[in-house]
Amino acid sequence: MTSQVMNDLLKIVSGLLTRKESAIFRDPVDYKGLGLTDYTEIVKEPRDLGTIKKKIEDGKYKDPESVAEDIRLVWSNCMLYNRDGSEVRGTWS
Repeated sequence: MTSQVMNDLLKIVSGLLTRKESAIFRDPVDYKGLGLTDYTEIVKEPRDLGTIKKKIEDGKYKDPESVAEDIRLVWSNCMLYNRDGSEVRGTWS
């Protein structure tokens, strides 16, 4: 990826991280601390915005599509794990 594309992606993710609604998506889900014993059975590929940002900064993505895929995975994991009408799902749906 070019440095400009990297910078653009970093700006997008950084912008998402600054939104108050993103608080629950900034770090990996603390499923043990939250007592979500079935989390790893349901969510096979956990993602969070903070980890995505760090991976961009560290140059760990091979292309922009991989970054977009991970960002979409944050939301799809949320929709997969949380029921309709839940407070968490209502944050972004």
